Amino acid sequence: DSKITLIGYGGGNVRPDLISTGFDDLEKNFFVGAQIIGNFEHSFRLSVSYMNKHVRREEYTAQRPDSLFNPVSFLVTPGSRAEQVVGVDTRYDGNDRLSLYGRYDYDVNFERSRRAELSARVVATHRVSFTGNYIYREPHIVFNSLFGFFPTSPIREYEVGVEYAVASSIRTYGRVAYVQYDSDVSRRISLGVNFDYGSVNASGTNGY
Repeated sequence: DSKITLIGYGGGNVRPDLISTGFDDLEKNFFVGAQIIGNFEHSFRLSVSYMNKHVRREEYTAQRPDSLFNPVSFLVTPGSRAEQVVGVDTRYDGNDRLSLYGRYDYDVNFERSRRAELSARVVATHRVSFTGNYIYREPHIVFNSLFGFFPTSPIREYEVGVEYAVASSIRTYGRVAYVQYDSDVSRRISLGVNFDYGSVNASGTNGY
């Protein structure tokens, strides 16, 4: 009854110069993924996704010492830059007053959480609504990258906001966010007006 949807995709990556090498190196240069989406009663949506991406790095020649410490040419074949992520996201719009959204991404190669998000929107009156959002993010580093050997710290972001509908086609909002780093913090204020065919907004930050 159109409640379950399966999406799949795959192919070879195109080089940065947009010149394709065909499928000769497909085992080292590919991108595949799939997603299962379930739409259930009371406007409840749940999906599970998976993606696996490998980007081949070019071989190069470098000088290396041999057993007698004489310089010799050595062919270096670096491993492919890899990403493998499993994700879950869900959304609930069960009534006109409350909507919820949640997301979680797990990095299989690094064996750690990559991103988590939880947001909510509560309609107080036909003009006033309140929003809240929490995001946890690890730095986006691909496997077999030099940066993967350095210690990293996550970022946590908390945001609350209020929306006011001046008219059916004019909606204003204001949001305040608190961003927490490993040893510092940042604060952000956002103000804006949304129209049916455009928007105007401004934001400012202080701290880190």
